[in-house]
Amino acid sequence: MAHNTRQSYAQWLPVILLIALPCGCGPPSQQTATDAVEQGKAHRAAGNTNEAMRAFGEAIRLDPNHADAYFQRGALYQGLGKGPAAIDDYTKSIQLDPGRLKGWVGRAQVHAVMGRLDDALADYTAIIQLDPKYVNAYSQRGAIHQSRRDWKRALDNFNKAIELAPDKPTAWTGRAWVKLSTGRLDDAITDCSRAIELDPKLTIAYLNRALAYQQRGDPDLADKDFRTAKKLDPWLRLPAPEQTPRPDRPATD
Repeated sequence: MAHNTRQSYAQWLPVILLIALPCGCGPPSQQTATDAVEQGKAHRAAGNTNEAMRAFGEAIRLDPNHADAYFQRGALYQGLGKGPAAIDDYTKSIQLDPGRLKGWVGRAQVHAVMGRLDDALADYTAIIQLDPKYVNAYSQRGAIHQSRRDWKRALDNFNKAIELAPDKPTAWTGRAWVKLSTGRLDDAITDCSRAIELDPKLTIAYLNRALAYQQRGDPDLADKDFRTAKKLDPWLRLPAPEQTPRPDRPATD
C-alpha cells in the first residue's frame, strides 16, 4: 500500500510543480519610483498630461524623497500655468537636492511670471552661486533690474552675460534697452546691430534700434527698422511716441 502511495505521488509531482511555479518566472517585479518618473516623462512627451500627472504622483507615493519626481511634476504644473503648485514642487525638489540647478531655474521662472520679482532675483542669485557661468541667470537678473529702472544693476548683469557668451543675442538686446533708456543712443544702436548680426530674425532688436534711430532724429532708418520688425511679426503693435523710452539717469559701465 505504501509503495502504491509513493508511486501515485511521484506521478502527480510534476503537475504540482507546474502549478506552484507558473512559467518559471518567480514573483513579478515591483515598479520603482524611477520607473514611474520615466513613465510620466513618456506620457508628457506624448501629450498625455493627465497620465503624466498620475505617474509623477505615483512616483512620489512610492518614494516621498524622490527629488526628480517633484521636479518633473513641478515642470508639468508650470507648463499648465499652475504657478503655486509648480513652486511647491520645485521647492520640495530643491530641499531634497539643493545642488540641482533645474529646480532653481524652474522656480525662478515661475516667480518672475507671477510678478514675485524679489523671489525670482533670490533664485537667480542662488543659481549664479551654484554656477557662476550660468549665462541666462545674469540675463534674467538684468531684465528684472531693468523692469525696475535700476539701470546700474541691469547693466552690470547684461555686461556679465555678454562677457560669458558674446554669441547670444538676448543680453545684447537687454543692454541696448538700458542704453536707450539712459540716452546713450549710439551705444544702443551698436548693441542692437550686434544682436541682429547674431540673429537676423530677432524682432525686438529691430524695434529697439528703430526707437533709437527715432530719438536720434533719423526717421528714414527708424522707418526701415519698424517695417522690418512688422514684417517679422505681423501682429506687432508699434509703440506710440508717448510710449517710447525717455532718457533717464545714465548707467555707468
